[in-house]
Formats: sequence, C-alpha cells, structure tokens
Amino acid sequence: MQRRKVYLEHAKTLSDSATVTVDIDIITPISRLAIDIKAEPDGTPSATTVSDIASQVSKIELLDGSRVLASMSMKEWQALNFFEMGKYPFQDVHMVDGETIEERCYINFGRHLGDIEYLFDPMKYKNPQLKITYALTVGANDFAEGSGRLTVSAYTMDNFSGVINGFLMAKRQFTKTLAASGHEVIDLPCDYPYRLLMLCAPKVAVGVQETFSSVKLSADADKIVMIDEDTADILEANKSDYGQGNQIVERISAASGYFDSDFWELMQVGCLEEASGHLAFVYAIDQNRATIYDNTLNTTAAVSGALDTLAKITFQGYSPYGSVLLSMGDLNDEKDFIPAQSFGSLKLDLTLAAANAVYVVSQQLVRD
Repeated sequence: MQRRKVYLEHAKTLSDSATVTVDIDIITPISRLAIDIKAEPDGTPSATTVSDIASQVSKIELLDGSRVLASMSMKEWQALNFFEMGKYPFQDVHMVDGETIEERCYINFGRHLGDIEYLFDPMKYKNPQLKITYALTVGANDFAEGSGRLTVSAYTMDNFSGVINGFLMAKRQFTKTLAASGHEVIDLPCDYPYRLLMLCAPKVAVGVQETFSSVKLSADADKIVMIDEDTADILEANKSDYGQGNQIVERISAASGYFDSDFWELMQVGCLEEASGHLAFVYAIDQNRATIYDNTLNTTAAVSGALDTLAKITFQGYSPYGSVLLSMGDLNDEKDFIPAQSFGSLKLDLTLAAANAVYVVSQQLVRD
C-alpha cells in the first residue's frame, strides 16, 4: 500500500469572490484533502484594514448531491486541525507588497494521515464534490484583484486491500449570537458516534470562558451526564492535552498598535521591527490581541504606520479561534467515542456570560 498526493486543482486562478466546485474524480480511498489558497497584497496592508485569507473563506464543504459530508469555515477547519494534529496548518503570512500570502487547512478523514482504518471511499458515493465559498476583499491595502490561486490535493491510499471502518465527518452544527445570561440548550443529532465537539467563541480580546461559563452534555433527559464542567476548567485541560500553538506574521505596523492572532490565551508575543532606528516592544496582551509600541528617538508612541516600518510578530498561545475541545477520552480509541446513535436525545447546555457569537462543530464517525 502506498500513499500518494493527487492534485484535484493546481494553482487555479480565482475570481475575487465565488463558490468553486471541485470534483472528487478519483477512485482510491482518501486519507486527507488539503485546501491551499494564495493571494497577493495590493500595496502594503496596514493592521487596521487588512484581513487574512482564512477569515474570508466562509465555507468549505464536502457534498454528495444534497447530502453534506463535511462543512465549516476555513478558520474552523484550521482550529480543528490544531487539535487533530497538535500543530496549526501551514501559513505563510507576509502582508507586504510583492509577497504572497498563503493559508491552508485540511479535511482529515482519519485520526492521522495514513490511518488505514478510517478513510473516505469516493466509490461509495454518486457525485462527491468539494465546494469552497469565499469573498476576498480587493483594493488598496487589501488583496490585489485577480491574485487568488487555489490548490486542492487528495492524499490517497493506493493498492489498499483492507477493510474501511468508516470516515470522520466534521461539520458545524450550530451558529448563534447568544444572550448575555441564562442558558442556551442545543439539540445535537443522534445519528453517528461523536469523536469530539469543538465550541468556538472568536470574539476579539474576549476569552471563550467569558462568553459561556460552563458546559453540560447529557443524553435522554439527563439520564446520562457525560460532561458538566466550567469552561475555564475545560480550557485548562485543553492546554495540558494539546499544548501551545505558534503563529508568525509579517506586516506593516498601524497607528493603533494592534496585532491579532489566531490563538486566544496568548502566553508569549515577540516582535522584530525591521526599520532601523526603531525598537518595538509588547505593551499589552488581551486574549488574542497584542498591543505593540515603538520606541523611537527616546519617545514612546503607538507603532508608526509608515510604510517602511515592517514588523515580524511571533505568537504563542492556546485556544485556536477562541475554542475549547470536548471529548470523552482517547481521541484515537473508538471505545471512547460518544455513542449518540444509542440515545433518544443528546443536548448541549451552555451557561451564558456574554452576548457573543458561538459556533458548535462536531466530528463523528460515519459508516455508510
């Protein structure tokens, strides 16, 4: 058995906004799909105006006709990838004129790349397709018009002769801006076993525990209570179980001095300002936001917005996309998956603390 990388699209030129459909026109089992998007800055974007690529990709989904086999935003896929792989997917973020910004995410069908037990078999489906919905902001200080490029790769298992025991299906189950107090009770489908749930509250400079203070997961009218914990405790357990994430960005400083990371619960921020005669230092950190000042000629002021004031920022933190991960044990052991198909109901109960948006993502084991 051999693992092989197959291009389904290679450096496809993108319009500035669209939904792109990619046919899954191969017959061998697939361990992973990789989605890679590049675009070029138009001019030199400032920290107050530019958006990264992933925040402008609203949906990446795998469909078979009307059936949804996977679906969420690129930011959510990247956060899930961190928990799955122990590291953030590849990024090359140079928000500078003449450079190329590149971001990637993965749809993993197994517990790891090359998992011979869990694979997606396209031959079991009539018309499997990947659909990517995006809208790149173009113009001065954003992305150059028509500069987007898309590459989609499938990592296949050639000459596979074993038994496929299903594939991992990840999708967003719930989206809502919550109330500032009370409870939000979410009914989850009882169709397939759950490997994990990921709860995201990506409000800038606000921790996930500040949006909902506790989490309860129960089945059959609380006959079975699987999780009943404070969000802060879940977050601390995640830190121990999955470790820190790292991110490096290079960009022009802005008058506000704000630099936002994909990781909340930032523990360390480093800054190298590349203009001579400048000394940058981290003034404050609030969740995913670092405030960086520039000491120039013995004066302390907000970081200059001058186009030649280029800074390379290194972030280290936890909670990708303001998220916490819920599971019942070993993510690699099917015996620890939540057997939702044996329940009459499965409910997620969030105790609310602030009126922010929340996304609930599930990953389930599907056997067709």
